[in-house]
Amino acid sequence: MTTNSTQIVHESEAQRQFVRIQMPAKVEHNGKLHGIRDLSTGGIAILDAEGSFQKGAILPIKLLLPFQDFTLDINIDAQVQNFDEADHAVGARFTNLSKQQISLLNHIIKSFIAGDVVESGDLLNVVARDSFVRVRKQAEETTPVAPNFARQAVPIFIIALLGFTGALLIGRNVFESAFTINSTNAVVEGDIIKVSSSSAGLFETALKPETIKVKTGETLGVVRDTNGASHTLSSPCDCYILKAPSAKNTAVLANSDIITLAPIDSLPTVTVQLDTACGQRLKMASAATISIAGDDADRAGVVVDITSSISDSNQAQAVAGVALQPYATIKIRAEQRIPVELIGRPAQVTFSTY
Repeated sequence: MTTNSTQIVHESEAQRQFVRIQMPAKVEHNGKLHGIRDLSTGGIAILDAEGSFQKGAILPIKLLLPFQDFTLDINIDAQVQNFDEADHAVGARFTNLSKQQISLLNHIIKSFIAGDVVESGDLLNVVARDSFVRVRKQAEETTPVAPNFARQAVPIFIIALLGFTGALLIGRNVFESAFTINSTNAVVEGDIIKVSSSSAGLFETALKPETIKVKTGETLGVVRDTNGASHTLSSPCDCYILKAPSAKNTAVLANSDIITLAPIDSLPTVTVQLDTACGQRLKMASAATISIAGDDADRAGVVVDITSSISDSNQAQAVAGVALQPYATIKIRAEQRIPVELIGRPAQVTFSTY
């Protein structure tokens, strides 16, 4: 983590007890990622907050700190101090920070201000050591007292356990950065059939609400135009119903898609878009783990196709005068067949590069 022009927010002592800085970090709350306005060892300003936040409410958040070769995740409880509804920004104060978390945040913020690179070894040392000064007690008696090793063993064990846990977390993040690729920009794709009407009118469905699949030639519904003529829509295949109007009289336009079907024998795949640098790390038959929204379990899969967006036609394209950035499109086939009804669902994919 390096910077050339660190932005530091200075306020009077009556306003803040900590120096706040603007740094490239993220916050995860309720499964969503948010940007931050600033960060200090005492609190944080979270952007793009949705909903309402009451002062004093405790938010369990995960602070994501990006480094050059890994990402450090810190689970922290934050208490809401203020909420700006216009900017959707939440100001929160950290609560129940451990000594190791305080030391770690201090080290990261000081290194960021100084423009130094924070290595994983530095963080391991910070997590393992106790950076707080203990107040020396004046001896009331001149007689030396034998040390109580039983009382000293407990804090030593706790510090060692925290250090070991921190080392495991950092080691896992370093491993994932070096040997895995994660992407949430994935979707389940497959053969689909759009059923439309040649004329505009009111569509009345012939399907029961619980119907999930139809046979070839089965009546899907009827479209009645303004002249009173009716047009029957039939299923062109043995298909699953992916999308269909539920209202009795739904206005439809001529040649507009009314019902979306997927053939029962379709073999859905998962498509992912990655930047070209990540795409170059993958090979044909690279292993992948697929998590589909609404599916009960993860699925194992392999890469079956890798293509690039670069072509003679789109190289010349531009948006607002800026050339389009190329990307790699990865197609994955699951080892266990993906149900046809999951076509169109978003997915998350983790690739193994080792």
